[in-house]
Amino acid sequence: MTPRPERYESTDQHDRADSSEPTLAQDPTESAEAAEPTDPTERNDPTEPIDRVEPTEPMDRNESRDQSERREEAVMGRS
Repeated sequence: MTPRPERYESTDQHDRADSSEPTLAQDPTESAEAAEPTDPTERNDPTEPIDRVEPTEPMDRNESRDQSERREEAVMGRS
């Protein structure tokens, strides 16, 4: 029974402090700025598949070289 009035009183104090403090008006704008689409897009840029393609490109080149060498060996072995 005692915690209920304490919680109610604490919420009243917070509400009164919120309404009297002008900084609260700035808080929602700050959170809105942080929620702008620019932040998630910037985070998505480094996670784009382009970064994954870069390390795979040299591997593909090595694989193609190996395949071309194998083809040459096969051609040389036939003749």
